[in-house]
Amino acid sequence: MEKRFFNWEDDDELSTRAKVVNMPMSSDEKTKKDFDALEKGFSYSDKGMLEKKVDLPNKEVVTYYNPDDLLEDSEGRSYFVQDGVKKYTDNLSNVYYVKEENNEVIEYMFLDDGDIMVFKNPEHTLGVTSDGAVYQYDEASGAYVYSPEITIFPSSRR
Repeated sequence: MEKRFFNWEDDDELSTRAKVVNMPMSSDEKTKKDFDALEKGFSYSDKGMLEKKVDLPNKEVVTYYNPDDLLEDSEGRSYFVQDGVKKYTDNLSNVYYVKEENNEVIEYMFLDDGDIMVFKNPEHTLGVTSDGAVYQYDEASGAYVYSPEITIFPSSRR
């Protein structure tokens, strides 16, 4: 009786030409890949994994201004000018920015971690971050609190 062995190259999903299976790298390939990563600024972590630390630019979170220097724009928003940039204030003492895009006015502020929160109402009590998380202003704590029960769907224009 003849014994037949499975030939990997005959199988469309398991052959070395297949796109769904990554064959293990040889030790030379792995060493070259690790060396290339180290040249690009990666380093080994405590657990032996390659990692790269990136310093993100600091965003301005707290801005000090003189309340006597506040001006008012045509829409009735209070603002002050710092470094040639208009910075708006609201009744919650938050500093926010205004940008006009596609005939739509967008009011936003920078968060502590550098993310941006876009306000969804004129009172600035409801905001959405770049990942779609909705935050609601809590008067008791004076901070924005994550509200998973609120979902805001983007308009079809965006």
